[in-house]
Amino acid sequence: MLTFYGVGPVTANIFLRELRPFWTKANPDPLPVVVKMAKHLSIDLTRYHRQSLTFARVEAGLIRRRRELKTS
Repeated sequence: MLTFYGVGPVTANIFLRELRPFWTKANPDPLPVVVKMAKHLSIDLTRYHRQSLTFARVEAGLIRRRRELKTS
């Protein structure tokens, strides 16, 4: 159960994603939209260490570009 009003699973995932490079217990699976976008752009996510700052930035960038999947 989430104890903060307005904080759902997506918000929690974003929070943990940003902490991933700095806190070893913060390692959520990438959101399905991230995996789908990576495949769409031929980006191999396994190439990056999941707890690296690079992975967190790639993941954030893929989320920002997710609307491209809806228009293509």
